[in-house]
Amino acid sequence: MSASVTAPSSNRFVAYLMDYASYHKTPGNKMTHHVGIPIIVVAIAGALAKVVLGDDLVPGWIGLDLGLVGWVAATCWYLWLDPKIGVPSSLCLLACYLIGKQAPLWLCAVLFVAGWIIQFIGHIKYEHNRPAFYKNLEHLLIGPVWIFGAWFRFIPKQLLH
Repeated sequence: MSASVTAPSSNRFVAYLMDYASYHKTPGNKMTHHVGIPIIVVAIAGALAKVVLGDDLVPGWIGLDLGLVGWVAATCWYLWLDPKIGVPSSLCLLACYLIGKQAPLWLCAVLFVAGWIIQFIGHIKYEHNRPAFYKNLEHLLIGPVWIFGAWFRFIPKQLLH
């Protein structure tokens, strides 16, 4: 699947992706992010899913938890930025939530720490710079889009370099 994206000057999502890519130019750093980011997203979603907020939304199937609330919030932001990129990004986050929801909390904690160690190795050893989220915390939500967009090809290649 390939997304057609509007001109960079008129699209907030594209501007975020271009800025994020400027912090991730070396192959080694990109590789560590392709491993670390999905691990972190699954870990965070899984840990948040353990915080139950109420009764099941659909009895016996899905309940209201903080992970689901986080997914809805991220989805709203992604769709506001650009629906063409937001829809597949949201689906990728949903998959991470569903995977993480099955993991025990101790595993989520281990994955979270391991994912960040992997990412910081990329910035220290290969890129020699600080992570993009030091500049802008919104990059914590852009990183997964950048990775999943590369995997599933809903982000144009010029935005990944």
